[in-house]
Amino acid sequence: MTRCALIALSFGLLLLACGRKDPAVARLGRERITLEEFKTAYLEIIKQPNAFDSRELREQFLDEMIDRRLLAREAHGLGMAADERLAYRVGANRDRNLRDAHFRKVIKPGISYNEADLERTFAWMTEERHIRHLFSPTRVGIDSLYHLLQEGADWFELARGLFDDPRLAETGGDLGWVAWEQMEYDLGFTAFSLPLMVYSEPVASSYGWHILQVADWRRTPLLPEGQYQLQRNNARAVLERKLGDKAALAYISGMMKEKKIQVYPRSLRAVGQKLGVVLKRQPSTADQLRTEQLSDAEMGEIEASLWEMRKEPLASIDGEILTIGEFIAALNYVPYHAVHRSMKTALDFVLRDRALSAEARRMGLERDDQVRIKTAQFEQNRLQMAIRQRLLAEIRVEERDLQRYFNEHYGKKYPHLGLEETRDLIARDALIAKRAGTMQEHLQKLRSQLRIERNPAPIHAWYEGVLNRR
Repeated sequence: MTRCALIALSFGLLLLACGRKDPAVARLGRERITLEEFKTAYLEIIKQPNAFDSRELREQFLDEMIDRRLLAREAHGLGMAADERLAYRVGANRDRNLRDAHFRKVIKPGISYNEADLERTFAWMTEERHIRHLFSPTRVGIDSLYHLLQEGADWFELARGLFDDPRLAETGGDLGWVAWEQMEYDLGFTAFSLPLMVYSEPVASSYGWHILQVADWRRTPLLPEGQYQLQRNNARAVLERKLGDKAALAYISGMMKEKKIQVYPRSLRAVGQKLGVVLKRQPSTADQLRTEQLSDAEMGEIEASLWEMRKEPLASIDGEILTIGEFIAALNYVPYHAVHRSMKTALDFVLRDRALSAEARRMGLERDDQVRIKTAQFEQNRLQMAIRQRLLAEIRVEERDLQRYFNEHYGKKYPHLGLEETRDLIARDALIAKRAGTMQEHLQKLRSQLRIERNPAPIHAWYEGVLNRR
């Protein structure tokens, strides 16, 4: 499949009707894996940069889904689903899925644009701007900076007094070369419309307020035909996403004006101190590509450091308490730049998300098919990962394992070498091989305990139908 067709799939699959019937693509005893469940999970695979849809990939992924379901069943049987940390994380994931459903029902229908907007988006996606900015978290602050510029203040002098980051202070708030896709809609529209070396009026973003200046611009190298067509196809999806983000921000900002917020200072200080210790890495553009913003190691360290306080109140919104445990779990879906900036910024994002999730519940969106499927798949994935970790944690490489690995991979190919000369070289690979073998044996045992039926025909029929309609 061409990459152009893949982009069409990854942005359109969940929007196409598949009828009321949801056929089973696999059966594990009395349990089913349905076509809709497969599509929801498979979409995350083919959105990856180097993944290309094919019949082989679909069937391979179906086998992986069967294995995950088997391991998740085992974890349930062992009582692992009752783990309190898992419950917090599943709850946060469900809230995130509720917000996605709210976006599809409330925000997306109001998004509109014309062909001129689309053509401008495509043109800007072939260019980059070298951007500087001055920043304030408040409108009052940015208006003061704008007034100083109009009175003749030097841009670089203002930046030196504004930014705590030494690099930004000394470079005039230099953001480097930036692509339009990397910016929020209003920021991108302003920056890519500005003449060189002319500062903008104040412009809002989810971060706060900015004044922009474009130091230089460049066009990306001439694209090959295939990439050119891909860029045109992708422009519509990028434009819709950016307009959607802008509309969603306006919606939630209006909602929060009516909310009554209370913060518990002692809890705020305690959590803020722990986050400052754990979250040392700098934000990057790669964060935007991830759904979950914190690594398992980061989440585990935050949970461990604050676990004793998990039931204490951190804040309330319209009288509904947000506990420290709920806040920690919700951080996984807050943009990392916000979490890294300050505890207050992170809490603001969590409270906004919580208000939106509550509205989605009042609308009955917990019954939405995608909410139910995605939440169940998240829990299953966490459970199967826990089983894998438990099973593999105690595995060690013994002498006979090293000898076997050496004989299979080195002995005949390098007859002049012995085990002693290669011991350090092969120890890690031998451990990986032993773990893989152990996992395969365990999965085979689980498969033997159930009648498993695969039925990939509905998968192929649906996907090939989508491609034929193109």
